[in-house]
Amino acid sequence: MKMVYEAARNQLGVLQYCSDKGMADSSVVDTQKKMLTMLPPPADTSGGDAAEKQGRSGKVVAMGMEKNLDEAAKAQGSTTDAFCHKIADAVKNAGAQLK
Repeated sequence: MKMVYEAARNQLGVLQYCSDKGMADSSVVDTQKKMLTMLPPPADTSGGDAAEKQGRSGKVVAMGMEKNLDEAAKAQGSTTDAFCHKIADAVKNAGAQLK
């Protein structure tokens, strides 16, 4: 569960980065925060704090991999803007299922 929690926190940071750069609607950040409340935080949340901070700086961290957002987008044959929109849309769709 710790890995899932940290990945979700990193995604929160990435979404904040995307929102700050105008590549995602800020409401998606709130949706991700709501979804995070469904995950039981580990006793030590410092890993999640670090993962979120990395996301806010534009780094995707998951399953032992760390890439900046531009690299991650290029690896998928995409742009950073399109990558941000893709993540934001996925979170919006997941959030809509919770209502």
